[in-house]
Amino acid sequence: MSCGNVSIPFPFGIKLGCFATEQFYLKCLRALPGTDLPVLELNGSLVVSDISIDEGILLVDEKPEPSDLFSNPETLYALSGKRGVVKWAVVKMPCLHAQLNESDYKCLSSHSDCIDVTDDGTLKLLGYRCKCSSGFEGNPYIKDGCTDINECLQPDKYTCNGICHNNKFGSYTCTSSVIFCITIGLSSGGGILFLAVFVAILTRRWNRAIQKRSRKRYFRKNKGILLEHIISSDKSANDGTKIFSLEDLEKGTNNFDQARVVGRGGHGTVYKGILIDQRVVAIKKSTLSVISEIEEFINEVSILS
Repeated sequence: MSCGNVSIPFPFGIKLGCFATEQFYLKCLRALPGTDLPVLELNGSLVVSDISIDEGILLVDEKPEPSDLFSNPETLYALSGKRGVVKWAVVKMPCLHAQLNESDYKCLSSHSDCIDVTDDGTLKLLGYRCKCSSGFEGNPYIKDGCTDINECLQPDKYTCNGICHNNKFGSYTCTSSVIFCITIGLSSGGGILFLAVFVAILTRRWNRAIQKRSRKRYFRKNKGILLEHIISSDKSANDGTKIFSLEDLEKGTNNFDQARVVGRGGHGTVYKGILIDQRVVAIKKSTLSVISEIEEFINEVSILS
């Protein structure tokens, strides 16, 4: 199901009988001729622009107030503390209790996992949501909704430093590309030297590709996409705001030399940096690992921008 250009996966729905509970009911309203917008029935001011089953979040075009979300004691939505991002849980119950009651357990797919949802600020347990297990994708709220995937087609998510073989249900194997190339060289007789050079070049390029994919993966894990969304959607942000590469920051701080430290705060360490164009700047490096604190750090970056 969909409304406009927004896909509406279960447990959400836009027709009666097609959603899990009333908290997941979206009205598909006609804003302009040819333009439909999904709006949360419980809060008519929230227009949903995207729904993520894997992350358990809604992207909305208007920042909700906590009172709007919690006026109903049975409301399942939880404000994450960031503009336009709303967390949700499918049932107000911890996974440990939910898994004991098979008749009401919402993770219907046999290849799905239960994840507890907590409030970012208070860490209060809000309920649980479901997610497809590693090696599977789809909708965990539907029977057989999580299906096996070809991990080799998703190198950004499933790293293989060699030759990837998708020969396992829900998993994959990885064969070293170096061993593979050496075997070919030995069997062909007289081309060992050529293959050695070729393997060295191939390995260097492969390592660079692996490093690039790893950075993309950590960029998403550490809420980099959320930072981009906040900056792009905030009209008050400086037009010159940009995201620098790690190389630029390492050069600017002499590889984060301790001699460049000018202060330490609750969210990280501040270094004196000198950019390529000789501008002297302050570079703050986060030392946090808890997801909620990472979002606070990103929010601080957004405010400073």
